[in-house]
Amino acid sequence: MATIWRPPYRETTLSPAVTSLHPDVILLDWSSTDRIALGQLEQLRAWTRAPVVVLSDNDEVGAMVDAFDHGAYGYVTKPCAISELAARLHAAYRRRPPRPPVDPVIDAASFSVDIGAQTVTRDGQRVELTATEWKLLEVLLRHRGTTVSSRTLLCAVWGPAYTHEAHYVRIYLHRLRQKLERDPNHPRHLVT
Repeated sequence: MATIWRPPYRETTLSPAVTSLHPDVILLDWSSTDRIALGQLEQLRAWTRAPVVVLSDNDEVGAMVDAFDHGAYGYVTKPCAISELAARLHAAYRRRPPRPPVDPVIDAASFSVDIGAQTVTRDGQRVELTATEWKLLEVLLRHRGTTVSSRTLLCAVWGPAYTHEAHYVRIYLHRLRQKLERDPNHPRHLVT
């Protein structure tokens, strides 16, 4: 989406596919009965850096605070004036972070990752990753240089229902280290 005020607007289901759309701003419509809304917001934060404006029929201060605590940029309650919603979206658009390079290739000391082609090579040889290993690596690469919590990783890779399964992250990081690090017992790139 090039801008937020001109088409093409795209409606999509919440999935890692949001990342491939490269949105400038995301409008997340919540119902007050939506019990997984905060998990959805955490997933979005793991998948994209685009600002998220929440549109909700819940006007309680606690709901708004929770949304901001989980990464929302703005919060608008329904019913609302279209001009207010448009103004909030424009403000989010103006303050959006710069876009990362499209489908970058990331080179580490012993391995290289082509995010666009979804390929990994180590010492010149292609490394086969499972779908889950790839999702985990991709989330880590899109947030490289920052600490990503186990909860965020679980939500982004396995979904909000798995946020208490911290051992999944340990198991899959171990597998990634075995495949990618020169010395898996002393990792340089996949560090906890």
